[in-house]
Parts: sequence; C-alpha cells; structure tokens
Amino acid sequence: MTAGDIQDTDPENLASARRRVRPVCMPDLIGQTGMTRWPVCFEPQVPMLVMKGDRGYSLNLANTTAYWGTAYLIGLAGLLLARAGH
Repeated sequence: MTAGDIQDTDPENLASARRRVRPVCMPDLIGQTGMTRWPVCFEPQVPMLVMKGDRGYSLNLANTTAYWGTAYLIGLAGLLLARAGH
C-alpha cells in the first residue's frame, strides 16, 4: 500500500466499491449472545448497560462503568431539556 492508494478517493471508485462489497454480520467476540439472560443479566466484565441476547435486549446490572455512563447521559439529557424549557 502506498500513499497514492490512501489518497485515491475518487467518487467513481467509491461508488464501484459500494456495489462490489456486501454487508457482513460481525462476529460476537465477547460471546454475549448465548450468555445474556432476559430481561436482566449479570456480566461484570462487559461495560455495556444494554446487551443484545437470544431473546432480545437485556440490562446489564453488574458493571459500575455502565452505571456512571448512564447516569452521565441521563443528567446531560436533563440539563439539555431544562435549558430548552427556558
């Protein structure tokens, strides 16, 4: 790969690449599809609050990083809504 390959972003080349490439299903690297329970799961090593499982989405109530991230987003949304109301 050369610098010319990286900078070659001609719109026609991108359009032909889009026609050739097919979407793929990404692999489940952390093995969460078989392990999650519905509606609540316990996966402390996975820092996600909502996980997709076999029966749909479930809440991961074991990771404190997910708690802090969720609290931050809820607080930010509350501040934005309070500011929009004024």
